[in-house]
Amino acid sequence: MAAGRPRLTVLILAAGQGTRLKSKTIKLVHTVAGQPMVTWVARAARALKPDRIVAVVGFQADAVRAALDGLVDSFVLQTDQRGTGHAVLTAKREVGTQPGTLFRTCGRTRSRRCCPSTSARRRRCRS
Repeated sequence: MAAGRPRLTVLILAAGQGTRLKSKTIKLVHTVAGQPMVTWVARAARALKPDRIVAVVGFQADAVRAALDGLVDSFVLQTDQRGTGHAVLTAKREVGTQPGTLFRTCGRTRSRRCCPSTSARRRRCRS
């Protein structure tokens, strides 16, 4: 940790099934621009120079672990996928309770510049 900087932990949520893709392979390990989708998120997190990066894995955990090997500091297994809040609670012990900032992101995060928060613009973006 840099002197004077609050502790920063990045939590990557990578446990979901990604059912909308209709693929037997979890979407996080599908190749995007030459590398698994989830590695783009991990590399962006690494650029923040956090104290720690923790990934929550679940569905097809071994494939996600392999994709993130060397990019995260530790993994937490979410055996039952019960949503985002449950995933964060699953990681509580690994993340710890020390003061600092917890930056939570999804392993499939896409660019937000295309899709502002209004529903109409989201629909246009998806088409």
